[in-house]
Amino acid sequence: MSYLTLLRSSLLPPQSFAALSLAALLTTGCTGVIVDGGAIGEDGSGTPGDSSSSSSWTFGDWHVGWALSWPTTLQDRAIGRLGPTGATVGGYFSGVITFPDKQFDAGVEMQGYVARVDKDGQIAWSQILANPTGADVMSVDTDALGRSLVGGNFFGELTIGQETLELQESAGGFAALLDTDGSLLWARTFAASDGANVEQTRFAPDGSVIVAGHYIGAMDLDGAILPSFDGAKDTTVGDLYVTKLSIEDGSRVWARGYGGTGIDLLSSLDLQANGDLVLSGAYTDSIDFGTGPLAAAPVEGFGYVARLSGVDGSPLFSRSLGFAYCLVAAAPDGSYYCSGVLDKSGDMGSGPITSPTLDMVVTAYGANDAPLWTKQYGDASVSFVAGSCVSAASGGLAAAWGVDGSVDFGEGMSTAKGGEDIWITAFPPDGSAPTTMYFGSVQNETPYMFTLGADNSALIVGNLSGVLDFSPADHGTGIVTGDQGGNTFLLYLVPN
Repeated sequence: MSYLTLLRSSLLPPQSFAALSLAALLTTGCTGVIVDGGAIGEDGSGTPGDSSSSSSWTFGDWHVGWALSWPTTLQDRAIGRLGPTGATVGGYFSGVITFPDKQFDAGVEMQGYVARVDKDGQIAWSQILANPTGADVMSVDTDALGRSLVGGNFFGELTIGQETLELQESAGGFAALLDTDGSLLWARTFAASDGANVEQTRFAPDGSVIVAGHYIGAMDLDGAILPSFDGAKDTTVGDLYVTKLSIEDGSRVWARGYGGTGIDLLSSLDLQANGDLVLSGAYTDSIDFGTGPLAAAPVEGFGYVARLSGVDGSPLFSRSLGFAYCLVAAAPDGSYYCSGVLDKSGDMGSGPITSPTLDMVVTAYGANDAPLWTKQYGDASVSFVAGSCVSAASGGLAAAWGVDGSVDFGEGMSTAKGGEDIWITAFPPDGSAPTTMYFGSVQNETPYMFTLGADNSALIVGNLSGVLDFSPADHGTGIVTGDQGGNTFLLYLVPN
């Protein structure tokens, strides 16, 4: 099975949204401060999640602020993004989900939800996004004021607060801006003749909003008609769109469509300090971002990275990566990183690299898009990157990985305790040996999103089966639990 197939199948929400929703639950980009870290060994001594150890643990200058988990009776999945005043968390669930402050019953259909968690681990507010036939939340962001930007997908009607959105076409997406108390400021839909979705929602440096996703057929964004790029062999995923919206009312500032003759996937988006956009994803056949067609890709698909102008979405740069698939993270100086996996062979820009299985790969690019360095790590039987963030202070990279097997980041081989565990790596800007943090148990712990805050704090959102003991914590017990099917957990790390 190709990694492109794994990317699509493992990241698609269940039920009816499998045709239109993609990889946003395993993507992030952010800025923050990476603290200097020290390794936590695989023996579990002082390791989070090892209930046999009652000792305190640290990763460099971090300690546990709080840890939360919320159970569901059927299934759920969540993402979250950290901001100066707290975190916004969103996702989808079926059955009954129980937050610390209230409980929601979605029945058998998937429903979207969004919640706000303050810096003390308290739920400030939570709400369900109701739809009779199912809905999801695929992307969240938060700004310095504590407002929340939410994006996702639905059929027919969707109720957010007191407003109901309607789609006349097939399945579509939505974006909504929520105030600090969760009340709705505005919401809008994204539709195309044969369907559309929302994968990415971000606050931009100039005070506007960026929304990106996929569309099939022709798409009308407030009078800007995005054409279909004919010849798609798979009608479940069409072309890519990126649009800038006014933060005042969600109206279009500019909109651009990109595509080719095959499958075009968007897996991550980040914003540079000047407002330019960095994108990554995968494609088959060919794709053209306006800088010329990328290398023809087989049915397994090639990865790509591209940059667009924040002023009008015009193309700045694009590169095919071969069988390498990554998430992007922009640095304050105009450079950026790609962190992800290498499947068979690829070229990050410095020449061919190969892997007998799935290797982890990290590449730094300069402001001129030239590769600065590439690091490759092997031996993990299954690996993926769940989030990557750039240090506003040092320009280095922090990335969170899900690993089933063993991996050596230069500090010696460490092995997952059982099932899938979580590693966090902090890379200096020059690509020298990273420091690592690892935690896990004999059950599965899967990271879905990892972000850093400008105050040195960090947030991991994921799914776990079993028990992880992060005690002692500043607030609460520090213990999170999940049933056999897995439940959402949040881990908030603060500077000492």
